[in-house]
Amino acid sequence: MAVNEKKAATDALLEDMGVQRGLATIEQEKAAKEKVKANAAAEEAGAIQEQAEACSSDSEQKCTG
Repeated sequence: MAVNEKKAATDALLEDMGVQRGLATIEQEKAAKEKVKANAAAEEAGAIQEQAEACSSDSEQKCTG
């Protein structure tokens, strides 16, 4: 393989790596947004569970909503 062919192949590889890095960054940003949503849902679920446990241990059954 000639020097020019090697340079062209290297340039093409570097360009492809740049595209892949950009796509990976986009996917990481999407994942971060989904993590925020999941954490919020988990917090809400935890609060609901705490309320349900408190109500189930309430002997007078004051919890209705």
